[in-house]
Amino acid sequence: MELITVTNPLAAAAAARARAQAEPPRETGEQVPPRLHVVTDADPADDAAEAQVAAANAEAQERALQAAVDRYIAMLPEIEAAQPIPAQVKADTAEPRLTGAAWVADGVRRMLTPPLGKVAAVDVRTRDGDVKAVLTFHTGVDEDNRLRVGSQLAEMLHRRGNLGEFSVGRGHDETVLLYRVGIDGVGPWRSHGARAAEFNSSRAEQKRLFALAGVVQKNPDTGNPQTPTISAWGEDDRGGTCQLSLPPGMVLDQVRRAEPGLRQVLNAPELTVTAKGVHPVLHLNTKKIVNEFPKQNPMRPGLFVRPRTPAERHAAAGDFVIPLGVRADGSPILVQQSVAPHMGIFGGTGMGKTVLLSQLVQAAVLQGAEVLLVDAKNGKDLRRIAMQNLPGVVHYSSGSEATLHRAVRYVRDEFERRKALAARLQQDGIEYLPTPLLLVFDEAPAWLDDQMSGSDKEARKAAEQTIANLSWIASQAREQKCFILTAGQYAYASAFAGRWKSNTQTLVVLGPPSEINRQALFAAGEPREQVKVLGAQLTKSMKGRGIMADTETGEIQLFQGFFNAGADADTFTAALASTPRLRRFAWRFPTGSDPGGDGSWQDWTPTSEPSSDDLPVLHLDGPDGRPDPASAMYDPIGKSYAPGSKPLRAAHAPVN
Repeated sequence: MELITVTNPLAAAAAARARAQAEPPRETGEQVPPRLHVVTDADPADDAAEAQVAAANAEAQERALQAAVDRYIAMLPEIEAAQPIPAQVKADTAEPRLTGAAWVADGVRRMLTPPLGKVAAVDVRTRDGDVKAVLTFHTGVDEDNRLRVGSQLAEMLHRRGNLGEFSVGRGHDETVLLYRVGIDGVGPWRSHGARAAEFNSSRAEQKRLFALAGVVQKNPDTGNPQTPTISAWGEDDRGGTCQLSLPPGMVLDQVRRAEPGLRQVLNAPELTVTAKGVHPVLHLNTKKIVNEFPKQNPMRPGLFVRPRTPAERHAAAGDFVIPLGVRADGSPILVQQSVAPHMGIFGGTGMGKTVLLSQLVQAAVLQGAEVLLVDAKNGKDLRRIAMQNLPGVVHYSSGSEATLHRAVRYVRDEFERRKALAARLQQDGIEYLPTPLLLVFDEAPAWLDDQMSGSDKEARKAAEQTIANLSWIASQAREQKCFILTAGQYAYASAFAGRWKSNTQTLVVLGPPSEINRQALFAAGEPREQVKVLGAQLTKSMKGRGIMADTETGEIQLFQGFFNAGADADTFTAALASTPRLRRFAWRFPTGSDPGGDGSWQDWTPTSEPSSDDLPVLHLDGPDGRPDPASAMYDPIGKSYAPGSKPLRAAHAPVN
């Protein structure tokens, strides 16, 4: 992390007067930024001094950029030779789980291949929910023996216990068939009692039950009753499904309103109605929830590529992942940020969001990332993470508008610096490998929604500026490895929208999804309906379990967040000890008689004068990584933190 000290343009006039008065220069080891000076019509700045300061700033930036280029080139041999500890698994490489007929066919294939005895070849096929195994025999096997061997193999499949009953029949060209029909689709309807079975097989029964449930209307021309027809039978994890085609004039909402009646007539108390486009889909939901996640889901160091030196941080950056948790089959969900950048995590109180964020921060640090923690609600949870002294957590901001706005501006400025550095190195034919930077911003949507919806026009302008910065980072900064993890209870659409949201490729809801989050995060139609179906499988007692959606691929699935306790937590903490420790930084806020020195600086924004964007960056640690006592008053998690008193409304007074 490179800090560039730039003189504040607002100080131009003050600096000019200071030189005119021949004030003796201060001789200190660290450059002290000049006092902020508010320029007014009554006190015009010296144009020549401003130009001189601007030139000095440009020269300082050029020196800092060239120094960064020189350092990277000097480190290049180490980067090229770097061998960070490799991961023991690859991100998201688990094979898709088979279900229904495909699962049965796979089991048959495994049982009958390689061919046994007189069977020369076995070809297992699936079609429309049916499974068929075609047995081809060696020359000279007569028909009776072929059928006898087929019966023996069908019995062998039955003895396995979970492949079902297979029938035996004659096929073409002296082959024998083993077949099982109705595995997908109609099977779950036929198995759910006589009423559902008759609904599946009889159009007359469909008309009768639809009429009883209230899904009926009169034909305007003939006066005859009209009901939906079934266009497709199917199956999901919880039982049978069917897609409806509606008669002219009937709309999706009519079927949704009839959900209670459909539950009663089909004897399916948990039946739900979703949609595929404009077509209603009935879900029987007669099976118990079968997604049994592993009882323990530890986050192991071996999941990640782990750097141990500054050079290895650059070499490992392309493998940076955010580890969300595991699927029901135990396979890890590791979201590679170079492929699917940025993440949004939302969930109500008690759903495990804080625990999940803590795990994600530790994983990011283990991979050599520098992590900025920003908390709009100034709560204890993110502060507790900041106080863990993790080697890659470089910053913590909370409690004031100025620090929140400034943190976002810092990430944008760092992105711009990295772009300039990459361009300069490219001129020399060198590819820049930036290290990961992760901004974790808790309750950003709620804070910005509040700023946008109030009557304060300046606060609204400031919020718009910060949303623009977040949107720019989200849409442009992937190549320079600057990523955003947005968190909160609700994804307010007034704030978390536009390029910020559309470029957040992974969206996560912990616990049963609220209607606010379902509407704000997921597109209308099939995605939103799929979230509704999956959300019905979640309860508030399932801590850390939720729904993950990849907005690029459209994949939506359940997951269980990682959790380390006991020996697993100790193992991960021990692994963190080998990660390079990065220097922390804070904002050098004004003190004393400087503008804002009474604590009012905490209300500065990007559009105020002075601006929060101009708060200088200050190292909290020395080059050895130890806290610098001279910077203690600027450390927001330290006991000596002294930002002054944030202004409160004068009209307010406590009653008790």
